[in-house]
Amino acid sequence: MKRKIVIVAILIVVLIAAKKGYQYYQKYRGSEDIYVSIDKFQFPELNLSSIFGDVLTKVTVNINNYSPETFHVQQLQINVLGDQNEMLAEQQYPINQPLEIKPNQANKFALNLILSPFTLKQLIKSAGGIATVGANYLVNGKYNIPIQIVGFVRAEGIKIPINEKIVV
Repeated sequence: MKRKIVIVAILIVVLIAAKKGYQYYQKYRGSEDIYVSIDKFQFPELNLSSIFGDVLTKVTVNINNYSPETFHVQQLQINVLGDQNEMLAEQQYPINQPLEIKPNQANKFALNLILSPFTLKQLIKSAGGIATVGANYLVNGKYNIPIQIVGFVRAEGIKIPINEKIVV
């Protein structure tokens, strides 16, 4: 009798563990259908005050969930790198509460990034100097400065990388 109780208890534990494992497997498979991209990078308008103090920039991240699973994002981390992989801007604050991403839904999240005046000067210098950057802005409406946005999204314990090159 005692042996039957132990066997039943072990079977219950194994079934519960198998169910949890299957649920995690479903989430992992569903994470392959999550696409992360940069919607908009709001590069600051350059002026004299940009050179003397930290500049706040904004980036809008698209997280599209094409899977049948609901995901909860625990972490969203973004950094901006230059041509030589030097850090240009980093995220000002982490997200303070989990974000829910429902099945078959597109989501946009705005984040603030801090750009230091030293890195801004280096960025302008590597792009050809003030004259070149200013001329590009007057002609194209862009500074023609290549940057790389890197980071990750962590949803349900699964890390999804972000790596996108853009020209601002």
